[in-house]
Amino acid sequence: MINQLYLKRAENIRRDYLKLVTELNNYDKMAKQLAESLQLRVGQLNDLYKEIDSEKVSNVEAAKDKLNTIMINLERDVNSIDGKIRKIDQEMDQLRKDEDQLYKELKQKYNTSDEELKNEINQHLKKKMLN
Repeated sequence: MINQLYLKRAENIRRDYLKLVTELNNYDKMAKQLAESLQLRVGQLNDLYKEIDSEKVSNVEAAKDKLNTIMINLERDVNSIDGKIRKIDQEMDQLRKDEDQLYKELKQKYNTSDEELKNEINQHLKKKMLN
């Protein structure tokens, strides 16, 4: 019943969705890496604090340089993951828009229930092994 053009668009949306699910699974790994990085930086800050507190650091500029290095490394780690998260967010937003547009077009073209449309698309996706 549904034109192949629409079914192909549904396939593409599903493929993109499955790709995003994989990326989201990788996001979990990235979050763990960020947590490890934060722990490392906290340890480095504590070490620097102890050095300053025990007066092992007599040069203020050296202490500032160490602090700056720690903060720059932390910022680099956060920015790296932040960029990846933004990319995933943008792709998810685009998928929502594509799905909404396809739904609107299907509703305009076919006088059938949402359930019937969904069932036909799901059957097609199963045949393509995209379920």
